Order: sequence, then C-alpha cells, then structure tokens
Amino acid sequence: MKKILLSLILASSCLSIFAKDRISHEINDLPQRSIEMINNHFKDKSISYIKTEGWSIGREYEVVFTDGVNLEFNYEGFWKEIKSKKDTIPQSLIPENVKSYLSEKYPNFKIDKIEEKRKTYEVKLNNGLELHFNKTGKFIRFDD
Repeated sequence: MKKILLSLILASSCLSIFAKDRISHEINDLPQRSIEMINNHFKDKSISYIKTEGWSIGREYEVVFTDGVNLEFNYEGFWKEIKSKKDTIPQSLIPENVKSYLSEKYPNFKIDKIEEKRKTYEVKLNNGLELHFNKTGKFIRFDD
C-alpha cells in the first residue's frame, strides 16, 4: 500500500513539473501555422510575450502583443481566439458569412473578440453583444 501511495505521489509531482506554464518572447516557440498567421496578419505588431500552457496534444499558446491584441492557438497552431479592445481584428480572419451578417446588421460596430469553438464561432462586438454562428457562418443566437 505504501508503495502504491508513494508511486501516485511521485507520478502526480512529475506531471505538475512538466505541465507548468512557460513564458517566452520568441515567435519560433510557436507552431509553424501560428507563425505564418502572425506574419500574414499581425506583422507590424510587437510581441509582448508568448505563454505556453500544458504539454503535448493538450498544449495551448497565448500570444500577447504590446498593444493588447491577444491570440490563442491550439497545439497544431490553429487560432482559437482573437481579442482586441483597440485595433480592429483583421477582416481576412473573419469567416465570410459572419462578416456579411455583421456588416448588414451591425455596420457601425467592431469585433472585440472572435472565438472558434468545436461547432461554432462566438463573436463579441464593442457594444457588448455576443453572437453565435455555426461553422458555416449562419447566425444561431445572441448572448448577453
């Protein structure tokens, strides 16, 4: 029993050592797909820091620019979330049908955040309104 308990304690402490967050300033610490996205859409911005969370397949990356723009990527380098209070999120990153809907219904508001979830996109406008779209960009519902 003591050996089992000791093994569990040792295993959990090893996992906590390897799962610690890491802070970097080097773009090359990101997956190639993330680097390409940053170079294509945010090349004029300076990186404040890059935070790596988790390990292996569960790894996630957060890139924070000096102007407050915040990007989150999964372990493969696909973006999960883009946030910006000051700047406009690049239109080329917004799915076409979402862009069309927003320009028709909310032409005077800008997107503060877009988050790609498993089956939906969640968009938050600078008026506080949150809208949900399916993966084809069809509007689903509002959130307060």
